[in-house]
Amino acid sequence: MELDLRCIMGELDHPNHNGRIYDSNMMKEAIEKFNKEGIKFCELNPNYENFLSHNLTNAAGKVENVWVEDNQVYGKIELLDTPKGKVVKELIHEGREFNLNPRILGDKVPVLDEEGNQKIDKDGNPIYNMKNIELVSFDLC
Repeated sequence: MELDLRCIMGELDHPNHNGRIYDSNMMKEAIEKFNKEGIKFCELNPNYENFLSHNLTNAAGKVENVWVEDNQVYGKIELLDTPKGKVVKELIHEGREFNLNPRILGDKVPVLDEEGNQKIDKDGNPIYNMKNIELVSFDLC
């Protein structure tokens, strides 16, 4: 079973739900590199203690393609016949929706207001421009 799932990143070039701004040109470069070289498995219930580690016992899908459309990042995955993949398939069959969330590395550069103070979003998150980004992998949530 293949699914097209939309990443929860918010709009590129604007603060996302974590107060991070991803430049669309940088993201397109990171996606191009990921599509050529990236880790193609997405995990269900990932462990973020080591952001770069991957636990293949959590593998639920294979990332087929990632692209930008209308300033949003999308990904197409194929669900696997692994234990976690079967759980996702069954939950989808029962009506559960999932999001495909990216794992992204990069340098956080604070966005400052006119007085030199760091800008804060409506949820109280400090806002950062993300530089030198690398798309590492994706997770099903």
